[in-house]
Amino acid sequence: MIVLAFIVAAWALALPQGANVEQSIKAMTEQLNQAALKGDVATYDKLLADDYISISIFGGASTKAELLENFKSGKLKFEAIDVTDLKVRVYGDAALAISIANVKGHLRATDLSGQYRSVRVWVRHKGQWQSVSFQATRIAAMAAASRETNQAADAYCHYVCPTCLEYCQLRILHGGKHQCKNGHEWW
Repeated sequence: MIVLAFIVAAWALALPQGANVEQSIKAMTEQLNQAALKGDVATYDKLLADDYISISIFGGASTKAELLENFKSGKLKFEAIDVTDLKVRVYGDAALAISIANVKGHLRATDLSGQYRSVRVWVRHKGQWQSVSFQATRIAAMAAASRETNQAADAYCHYVCPTCLEYCQLRILHGGKHQCKNGHEWW
């Protein structure tokens, strides 16, 4: 696995200026995933722009410095990042890497494990590609399915309540209506 990460990193760095940008973005995205698994702060420092901003699954924003500190301190730790789909869209000196991944990890005591759809924004500045933003959204398949299939009452899913913005176990009521632990209800 470590050898693969070095090969991917060497390949991405060796790409000529006119090489396929889509493949380069995919390689750098994979470098960041491997760096996340290892807590490799140096790779993150190199591939993230100084004005980088990340939007978490809870809607909070983090700077590059905050992300690097979370990795350094061990507060942010990933055990698995299994990307099942990765598409790249290139717009001149900007690109989007849109993916679906099954993740296992935690931030402090908060379990981050689950399936996510994410978008990473890359910008080419002075000939170098760097990530300027990242946003991840948990895929709540059970919650979406419950609205369409009218699951029985007392079924549960895990989701972020749009009212109190807490990630918690939600009760699925008749007709697909949801109720969080604080009593907020929505469709």
